[in-house]
Amino acid sequence: MPIAQGVAIDGGAHIGVWTEALAKKFKKVLAYEPEPRNAKLLRENVGRLENVRVHQKALGWIPEQNVKVMWRLPEKTDTARIGSRGEIAQTTSLDAEGLKDVTFIKLDLDGFEYYALRGAETVLRMWKPMVLIEEKHELSEHYGIPTGEARRWLESIGMRVVETFHIDVLLGWGEQA
Repeated sequence: MPIAQGVAIDGGAHIGVWTEALAKKFKKVLAYEPEPRNAKLLRENVGRLENVRVHQKALGWIPEQNVKVMWRLPEKTDTARIGSRGEIAQTTSLDAEGLKDVTFIKLDLDGFEYYALRGAETVLRMWKPMVLIEEKHELSEHYGIPTGEARRWLESIGMRVVETFHIDVLLGWGEQA
C-alpha cells in the first residue's frame, strides 16, 4: 500500500527494481523504459501493481522524436543507450506529459539525464520534486554533455545537493536541501 502522496517518475526503469520500491511509497509511479526487451520485463515484473504505469519511451527534451536505442554496449552488458544504431524508440518530455503532483524523479539514463531534465523544466519548477540522478563519469560525454552538467543545471534553477551516493546525486529545493 503506497504511504506517500504524489507521483514518482522512474526514468530509465530498466526491469523495475526502483519502480517496485517506489510503488510502495508513492500514490502513482510512471516508469519510462525505451528498450523493448527491458520494457517487456518491466511490464512482467510490475504489472501486478495497480499504481504503476509503464511507458515504453525515452525521456528527453523533445517529445515525439524517434531515436535509436542500442542494447548491450561493448563496455557494459546490462545497459542501453541512445545512439546511431539499434531499435527505434520514441521520446517524450515530462513537460509534454501534463503531469500533476510530481514529488520525486529518479533518472538513470546512462548520460541522457541533462536532456530529460531540460524536458521537465516546467514540472520541476511547478511541483518542486526531489530529484535523484545518476552522474557516472563520462557517460554524458557520449551526447556532448560534460559530466556533472545535469547537476549544475538543476543547481542553476534553485536545487541543492542533499546527498550523494557513489554515482547518484539527490537534490532538493529550499527546505528539502
